[in-house]
Amino acid sequence: TTFSDTFLFAAHAASVRCLAISPPTESDKRYLATGGSDERVNVYTISTAPPVSNAARKLPSMAQTSISENPSNKSLGSLLHHDRAITRLHPAKGKLFSAAEDNTIAISRTRDWTALSSIKAPLPKVQGRPSGDTAAPGEIPMGVNDFAIHPSQKLMLSVGRGEKSMRLWNLMTGKKAGVLTFEREVLGQAGEGKFSSGEGRRILFDEAGESFVVGFEKGAVMFG
Repeated sequence: TTFSDTFLFAAHAASVRCLAISPPTESDKRYLATGGSDERVNVYTISTAPPVSNAARKLPSMAQTSISENPSNKSLGSLLHHDRAITRLHPAKGKLFSAAEDNTIAISRTRDWTALSSIKAPLPKVQGRPSGDTAAPGEIPMGVNDFAIHPSQKLMLSVGRGEKSMRLWNLMTGKKAGVLTFEREVLGQAGEGKFSSGEGRRILFDEAGESFVVGFEKGAVMFG
């Protein structure tokens, strides 16, 4: 087995925060989405098939790994649906979900990359400055940390900065369906102490959609 770089490029003007790749297809073509601190979501077509030997042009490399251009890998452009750093990307059945520190989750159609809707989470209440918070002076810590889409594609859960709770969204209407506050006992079991933020960092459904897990800084909690 040999490894060769087929797509080496500068994607963003600032740090890359998240990546997502679409599910495999019969045509061996997938798309790659990258989100960065420059508020952009860049989209690329990626071929999962190896490049044809006569089409692969060897490029000079200072590293030990060879580099071969694959003409099937191309940039499709950038999505400008957010005005702050991108925090999470998720492809799902012809759509691309993107979350950012502007407290919004945007839904784009992958067929033509049109913005279908934007879900706006409420601003969190000011609850003091937890240790390790990186919000600028005078600003409220905000932003969607993570979200998870139910396998039925009808419901979505999200967790955000500055909130000791998670939000349930109805994807059929694009509106909030409920809020679950993390009780002190639950936060204590997850290792969230007095000086912790108490916010969920990651959230994930199981394959059947019957349970989900919320990850905190030092622990995780499973919910039915």
